[in-house]
Amino acid sequence: MTAGRAGQLEFRLLGPLEVVSGGRALPLGGAKQRALLALLLLHANEAVPRDRLIDGLWGDRPPDTGANALQVAVHGLRKVLGRERVETHGTGYRINVQPGELDLHRFHQLVEGARGERPARAPRRCEKRSRSGGARRSPTSAGRRSPTSSERG
Repeated sequence: MTAGRAGQLEFRLLGPLEVVSGGRALPLGGAKQRALLALLLLHANEAVPRDRLIDGLWGDRPPDTGANALQVAVHGLRKVLGRERVETHGTGYRINVQPGELDLHRFHQLVEGARGERPARAPRRCEKRSRSGGARRSPTSAGRRSPTSSERG
């Protein structure tokens, strides 16, 4: 299934890593594939060199098969998001994100908007915007999922 062709996606990087299409969270695969997605989203619409991605995924001790493992993870992301979303760019990769699709970008927009507000109005305005879908998730925790309401008790 390639949801990327179906239309707009919602990339959630703040809090548990998720990609939502049509109100439904997409299956993002294993830990390395999810970590790769997080790395690419932190540099959305920018080419990220292969070596930098390998360093980000394995640190100072990448496996001998790191380049191949990276290609496998990219292939997995393309199956979920669509080939047009995860592009090869030189010797690296780029994830294409449309305006408004990435929660991190929306958060930065809220912060910038609040900087122009009068000090007394800014907190209330940001709170109102966050309730309307602006930014309401906790810091990123790629690979962790939030407990469901039944798990919370």
